[in-house]
Amino acid sequence: MKFSDFSSRSSVSPSSGGLPEFSHCMFFPWAEASPEEWLNSADPPLNAEAKNRLLNSLNFIRTRGYAFGIRRVPVPDLDRALELKFQQALTDYALSGIEPGQSYQLAYVAAPIFSKPGVIAFGLGLSGFITPVKGNHVEAIGEKLRAACDRIGRFIAGREFHRQ
Repeated sequence: MKFSDFSSRSSVSPSSGGLPEFSHCMFFPWAEASPEEWLNSADPPLNAEAKNRLLNSLNFIRTRGYAFGIRRVPVPDLDRALELKFQQALTDYALSGIEPGQSYQLAYVAAPIFSKPGVIAFGLGLSGFITPVKGNHVEAIGEKLRAACDRIGRFIAGREFHRQ
């Protein structure tokens, strides 16, 4: 899998941290290709800082089992939140940590649903956040979403398994 496999369907900009859209950052952490190989295939090439930032983000997603993005602009109402849905330049997708006391203007929280270990059937995402959300609540939302996705995955698989 190459960076262009993802980026051909949407633009990749340095301001979005090099990630094409949140659904791609949801699937890639569990892809067979190495993250370094994927990042090295970016066109235009990513600098060392961008690669490091993306590797940290991919590690966060794989470790926590969910991803989140934040808006770089205020979101005063639901109409504006929906208007910003695909505005990559106004969203940070490459996040690698959460500060519990910090407020985040969430763009989305998303988690994969596995059909078997290491194989993602689809993803489930939450969007439309209007008011800033404290980091500890972002963690709670992500953990609950991941748990729900794990339950759906067990239902799809018809058995217990651990995501990898």
